[in-house]
Amino acid sequence: MESAFLVAFGASLLLAGGLYLIGFTRPGLELSLIHASRRGATVSPGAKANPHLVPREARGEYEQRVHGGKLYILQGKVTNTGKNHRGWILVAAALLDNNGKVVAEQAVHAGNVLSIDTVRNIDPDTVFNVLRTGGNERRSLRSGTSIPFMVVFFDPPEKIDSFQVSCFDAD
Repeated sequence: MESAFLVAFGASLLLAGGLYLIGFTRPGLELSLIHASRRGATVSPGAKANPHLVPREARGEYEQRVHGGKLYILQGKVTNTGKNHRGWILVAAALLDNNGKVVAEQAVHAGNVLSIDTVRNIDPDTVFNVLRTGGNERRSLRSGTSIPFMVVFFDPPEKIDSFQVSCFDAD
């Protein structure tokens, strides 16, 4: 009976504008990202976003790399609205075209950020290593507090209509 309630509650959230997603997204769009671990950041199949880990103030901007190429940098913060302490928060982001199709996706651990100038100047592998693992430094989030996130897309599509952000427990 409890699972039926959760399904009904989830469906009503989808109709109300999305399951804890931000950006200019179309309700019900699913990320295909999958497998959470402390060594790298991806989301597991069937993973459900944590309703108490709320992405906020997300904004995305195109940037030019110093050594050629473009970037799309998505930044924001995750707020723990629940009562319990959270650790290892995974942020999954998808870029969408004007048809709502996912054209690029990434997953990172919250709390790992770099300056935009640094991202523009260093190689993609280094950026991904920092944002996805953060040197394995544990980031925890007490109830009522927030932590920043940054997702970087190298050589993104030219026209991004919207984005979607979801947050997951990665413990």
